[in-house]
Amino acid sequence: MMDEREPISEDDLNAYIDGRLSSARQEDVRRYLGRNPDEAARIADHMRHADALRAALAPLADRPIPSELHLMRLAASRRRRSDRLRRIAASVVLVGAGLAGGWFGHARMESGTVAVLGQETAATYALLSQGDAPTLTYAADDPQALVDWASTALRRPMRVPDLSGSGFRFLGGQVVPTAQGPAMAAIYENELGDRLVFQARPMRAPGGTKMTPYRSAEGGGLVWERNDMGYSLFGNAPEQVSRDVANNIRDALT
Repeated sequence: MMDEREPISEDDLNAYIDGRLSSARQEDVRRYLGRNPDEAARIADHMRHADALRAALAPLADRPIPSELHLMRLAASRRRRSDRLRRIAASVVLVGAGLAGGWFGHARMESGTVAVLGQETAATYALLSQGDAPTLTYAADDPQALVDWASTALRRPMRVPDLSGSGFRFLGGQVVPTAQGPAMAAIYENELGDRLVFQARPMRAPGGTKMTPYRSAEGGGLVWERNDMGYSLFGNAPEQVSRDVANNIRDALT
C-alpha cells in the first residue's frame, strides 16, 4: 500500500486522469493538486481533453463495423495466412475494438510494423471519414488545438501537415486510440471529394522504413517510418495522388 507521504509521480497523475488510482491514492493526489495550483490547472486541462475524446468516440460504438474487421472474415483469413499476418490481423481487431469502445490510453508506446500502422489508419478512415461531415474533436478552423493535444498525448512535438499545395483542405482531426497507444489523425478532402487520413504515432523500426504501399477493401495509401515515428496516409484518392501527397508530407516533416 502506498504511503501518502510518497511523492506524487507523473504515473500517479496519469492514473488519476484515467480513474485508475485507489481511493487512498486519489486523496493523496487531490491534496498534492491543492498545494500546486499550476499542476492542478494542467491536470484539469488533460481531463477535459480526455472527456472530449471519449465523448467524440462514443457515437462510433453505434456504427457498423467495417467488413474487414468482422471476426468471421478475420478467422478465415487467419487460417490461410502466415503467423506474421495473423499477428497483424489480431492488431486490427484491437484497433477496431478500441475505436468502437472509446478506449483511451496515456502514451503507452510499443514497437510495431508499418503494416500494422496501415491497418490502424484504414480502420480510422473507415470509422471517422463516413458522411459529409465526419465527427471530429478538432475542427478545420483550429488545427493548433489538435497539435497541442496530440503533442501532450503522444509526449512529443506533433505537426498537422498543410496539404493545400496538393489541393487538399484540412477537415479536422483527433487523437485516436490504437492497440499501440494514441495516434494523431487528420482528415483532408479535395474538390473532387477524395478523402485522405494522415495518421502518426511513435514506433520503432531500426534504420527507418521506406515508403511502402498499403491497400485494403476501404482504399489505399502509403506507410513509412522515420526517426522513431510511424506515418501513414490512407484514403480513396487515386494511387498517384496519394503517393504525391505522401511525398510532400515526408519532405515537410523531415
